Amino acid sequence: DLLVRLQMDAKILYSLNPFSHMKTPYQALKAYMESKSPSDFPKPDCVLASHWDFMQRFWLKVPASRPDASEAIQQLKVFLSESRTSAL
Repeated sequence: DLLVRLQMDAKILYSLNPFSHMKTPYQALKAYMESKSPSDFPKPDCVLASHWDFMQRFWLKVPASRPDASEAIQQLKVFLSESRTSAL
């Protein structure tokens, strides 16, 4: 599923655990079991606001409201071109 893939990619890209702000594994497990999503928590400092805003759309409760694969690919291309431009 695209959502799972993007979440995994985001974790790898940013070296994140979406529940890393929690102090114990029990708290993280409880949040997971309660179907909490990373968008229920504050944006990590290491993630750009535009990236976080886009990622949050994948965690919307109504699947039809989430970006489809073509929109995700297009937005990732935009982010990539922006990162190349800012690196110059």
